[in-house]
Amino acid sequence: MAKGGDGMHLHKQRGSFLGWFIIVALILGASSFVIRLAPHYIDHRTMRGILEDMVADDRIARENAAAFRRTFGERLQINNIRGFNIAEALEIEARAGTLTVDFSYEVREPLFGNADIILTFEESFERVLR
Repeated sequence: MAKGGDGMHLHKQRGSFLGWFIIVALILGASSFVIRLAPHYIDHRTMRGILEDMVADDRIARENAAAFRRTFGERLQINNIRGFNIAEALEIEARAGTLTVDFSYEVREPLFGNADIILTFEESFERVLR
């Protein structure tokens, strides 16, 4: 009779181990996911802040598109954001006393095998020039 009771107790321990193993695996998987994606969101937040400051600065807002892009690129380097294609991401238009800056880009992050995650970021900034 004692053996039957011990066998049942051992089965509960194995089930408990499997449950904990699954929980730990899920936590590690979610952590890996966050660690891979968080830098992209942090970089985007930094770039958005840079553009907000540039559009608010009267001197910079009045620059031509090439000078605006160059200033943006310099500020990206200062903030250690490298390998970013500014020409594709920024659309700058100054018309009828209004500056409009559209900022959109995608980031592809490999997940596993041939599965990727695509992050899409889009922002638009507008300022009336006086």
